[in-house]
Formats: sequence, structure tokens, C-alpha cells
Amino acid sequence: FNSLLNVSLTGTTPGSEIRYTTNGSVPSQSSTIYTSPINLTASTRIRARAYVPNFSAGPVASDTFFRLAADLQSFTSDLPIVVVDNFGSGGFPSAGSAFQAMEMAIFDQQVGNGRSALTNVPELVTRGGAHKRGSSTGGQPKPNLRIETWGDGDNDDASVNLLDFPKESDFILYAPYSWDRSFMHNAFMYQLSNEIGQYAVRTRFVEVFANTGG
Repeated sequence: FNSLLNVSLTGTTPGSEIRYTTNGSVPSQSSTIYTSPINLTASTRIRARAYVPNFSAGPVASDTFFRLAADLQSFTSDLPIVVVDNFGSGGFPSAGSAFQAMEMAIFDQQVGNGRSALTNVPELVTRGGAHKRGSSTGGQPKPNLRIETWGDGDNDDASVNLLDFPKESDFILYAPYSWDRSFMHNAFMYQLSNEIGQYAVRTRFVEVFANTGG
């Protein structure tokens, strides 16, 4: 969305009440009770569940809404677009640290014009965690990131289908920066290795937007 967004929540069980959070935590009976549409002005993850007297709590439902800056509404790319958003938590933690919770969305090329756009329907939206990867590269302005995709619980690994890779929950966003200004040396050798029948990691070139400022 690009300005104000009102989000409505509905339940299917008569007599139920919905409680929700916007800070990423799992809703409980002490969470905010839903009474009217939720007004969003920034990127937000809403998590909600229904409660019915004398029954167990319903399953957690989550959805994430990204606010697009004006200069991104018309942005397109001939590469897939990856959005990593930690909802204003600042820079990503260093390598070896605990994963920082985030949301990741993948926008792949569309049939017809072969372009990716942030206004298209995403191919994948998933909860997950991220931290920096590398030692000598750990402080570079464009960091490498280790990504882990999660289910409903934090650090609850959930394998996903991402950009035609085999289903997996662990990925690397590799940013060569000053070490390989062509961005191609590793990917080229990996491809040659695969073509002669030897194992090498699979790679895809992507555009990355890492939003750490909210």
C-alpha cells in the first residue's frame, strides 16, 4: 500500500472474539481485542487468533502489509525482487548472532513483460530470521545475509519453494561488494560445475530491498 490502509479481521465461529498483535508476537487473551478496522501507516505484520469461551484458542493467522515509498511504486526489474523487512529494528545483527525476526517477500518476473514489480502479487511471503554472514566482509556497507524461513513460531524452520530452488529453509543473500565487482565469478564457476555433473550450490541473481528503518 502507498498511503493509509484499513485492515478488517473476520472470524467464522459465532460468539468468538478476535485478539491481535502488530509487534510480531503470538496473540494471547491479553492482546488487543479487535473491534474496528486497523489503521496502518507503515509496514506492519498483523497476527490474530479467535477465542471462544470454553474452547482452546484458534490457530494463529498472520499477514504482512508493506508500505511502498513513492519512488518504488513504478520500480520494475528484469530480475526477481527480494524484500527483507525487519520492521524498523535497525541494522541486521552480526554473523553468529541470534536470528533477527523479519518478513521476506519474493516478486518474480511476470509472464508477458518479463518484469518484476513491487506492485505485483508476490510469489512468496514468509516469516523468518536474518543475520549478517561473513568475517572480513561483515562490516561492508552492503552485507551478506543468512536467511532462515520460519513457520508460525520463531526459529520454527519451515521449508519453502523459493525461485525454483529445491524446497529448503536456509538461504544466503550473497553480496560480493568490493571483492567481486562483476558479481559473477562464484556463480559462473558454480554453473560450470553443475554442467559437468559435479555438485555446486544453485544461484539466482536478484534485486534486494532490505528495509531496516521502518
